[in-house]
Amino acid sequence: MRYACNSSDLDMATCLSNAEDQLLTSCRTLSVSCRIPRLSIIFGQVGQYGNSNFSRLLLVVCKVLLLPVPKYLGLRQSIHASQFVAVALKFFSQLESGWDFNLPERIALGGDTNLSCVSMILCLQQTQPIADPFR
Repeated sequence: MRYACNSSDLDMATCLSNAEDQLLTSCRTLSVSCRIPRLSIIFGQVGQYGNSNFSRLLLVVCKVLLLPVPKYLGLRQSIHASQFVAVALKFFSQLESGWDFNLPERIALGGDTNLSCVSMILCLQQTQPIADPFR
């Protein structure tokens, strides 16, 4: 089970896990190869589409100019949307030549850097447009 810090997250993680189980069972029954990417925190924005939690966080920081962060939140291995797209394209390219059957059915995907919560917020700040008040 994925890490969940509250009942809402736990319910969502359970629902996602059940959906994955159902998808894999259906694919096995139909003899269809299937791989499920399990993303860590994904961030990035394309046009109007972005991560609503990060968007809310940015709004709070802009309004109060101070964000209290607990000392021990652990590290995050967030993956940028562009990194996930690169992985997805790699998987799609295998559709023509066949899957690598050494890959597990569920593939945990994270970014290439471990960041503290504060470092992640600072990175998000730098990805904002120059005219953005958060930057």
